[in-house]
Amino acid sequence: MQVIATQDMTLGAIVAKNRNAAYVFSAYQLDFCCAGKRSLSAACADLGVPLEEVLSRLQKVVPEQLVSSQREFDWSLDFLVDYIEQVHHRYVRKMIPVLQRATQKIAAVQRPIS
Repeated sequence: MQVIATQDMTLGAIVAKNRNAAYVFSAYQLDFCCAGKRSLSAACADLGVPLEEVLSRLQKVVPEQLVSSQREFDWSLDFLVDYIEQVHHRYVRKMIPVLQRATQKIAAVQRPIS
């Protein structure tokens, strides 16, 4: 089994290693965006979140599948359209709430450029 997280890793590094970890962090309200440079152990301690429970859930996160045999440039246009509609759009619909929360948080803490 591949370890995707340790207590000393930063939240940002964990999500960068496997973006599916963002779902676990969101469930525990662990900020991997603006506070992404904090270690998992420090973030859990600050919120009173059980570290071992988070680590256990992170170990169950499905690894990202990077399949080198997928050669999108060789796909027929019909197949590509079906893929976008059936796979990509499903993923986008699933991720929109996560992205909205992250962008709202960023917008709230960043000053406008003048």
